[in-house]
Amino acid sequence: MEEIGLVLRSVLKYAAWTVLVASVAAAGLAAGVYLSVANGGAVAVGGHSFRMPWSGPPPFGGRDTFTVLVLGLDEKARGNQHSPQRSDSIMLLQVDLKTPSVKGVSIPRDTLTTIPGREHQDKINAAYALGFAPLSIETVKALTGVSPDYYLVSDVGGFQKMVDLIGGVEIDVEKDMNYDDNWQNLHIHLRHGYRHLNGYQAMGYVRFRHDRLGDVARMQRQQKFLKAVVRRAFAMSNLPKLPEIVREARKAVVDTNMTTADLLYMAQRLKGLNDSQILLETLPGVPQNIHGVSYWVLDDEKAHEVISKVFGTADVPTAATVEVLNGTGRRGLARQVAQVLAESGFKVVRVANARDGVHDTSTVLFRPESQEGAMAIANLLGTSDVQSASDGRKKLPGDTDITVIVGSDYRQENAL
Repeated sequence: MEEIGLVLRSVLKYAAWTVLVASVAAAGLAAGVYLSVANGGAVAVGGHSFRMPWSGPPPFGGRDTFTVLVLGLDEKARGNQHSPQRSDSIMLLQVDLKTPSVKGVSIPRDTLTTIPGREHQDKINAAYALGFAPLSIETVKALTGVSPDYYLVSDVGGFQKMVDLIGGVEIDVEKDMNYDDNWQNLHIHLRHGYRHLNGYQAMGYVRFRHDRLGDVARMQRQQKFLKAVVRRAFAMSNLPKLPEIVREARKAVVDTNMTTADLLYMAQRLKGLNDSQILLETLPGVPQNIHGVSYWVLDDEKAHEVISKVFGTADVPTAATVEVLNGTGRRGLARQVAQVLAESGFKVVRVANARDGVHDTSTVLFRPESQEGAMAIANLLGTSDVQSASDGRKKLPGDTDITVIVGSDYRQENAL
């Protein structure tokens, strides 16, 4: 009985991973979680069946919808104890326990963005190395306008073993993949076509990035792989492997602010999830080489559309409609301002780049009936350049009451 108790405590502690099938770092753990709740919350060990007790405060504070930031740590950095770890995989998920469904966006690790407290922009994956999960959360919030309710940091060291434990995955390999890196002991040799991949081959498939789109293509493969894991992880043939799956799961947990009750409840509610209930997008942009360093530079307007599609936007019918234009060379700044305005009750309908070059001064343009809102925005952003569009020389789009052009004089600390 003591051994059974140890297994049960392990299940309770690590059963969270079903809901994180949308994360590469957590993908291999889905089977262990599902099997622990496959029979209405009961676990079968050694011929005995045990039902999970629910007690204490309601999971997730009684909410059915919430957001989770999932970070998978850089495997290469783990080989050097003196090198700070960066987040290799970054996903922001929205979990709906009623539907059920999981939606989310992958954020390329090379995304150029502003990290709070840093003077210069950097790759978004540097946030974890500089301030661990708290700074990563603040950085993702500033970039997307979505504040994660929960976070989970995982180590992908057990990835290969976990895939082998669930019996491998079926993947339609989109092209021949060949790559050798003796330093990392990474050797990828996959043929085009529908293949059954074992753990080592699956690791190569999701890590391959030697094509035109680099990390973006790699994330698309990760998303494809995750759906294959969902299909395989829920196979009942994995039931006898539960103890071993749980032991491997223990190696991957690094940090999370979700409780055991939260995780078990989420797993139970999502146990029937299929790949049609998972929507994953990638924040759009273009690769750019800046001063010899490769970055992923977001397309502000398209990225805003993707974020709105996945997470929705606040709709305040009585609020003025606002477009925010970036009149500087600082990437992502318009989206930061849009977040400030949305949190203040304005309905942001568009985020884009200004077409008439760089603006030294931030400007607020408004229709006569929206003057009060324009003055409130000017106060929020710390600018005094407020202009009416009533003279006909300045035209606003038909769906816009106020246009905000963010100039080079804008500083985040000026925003109230």
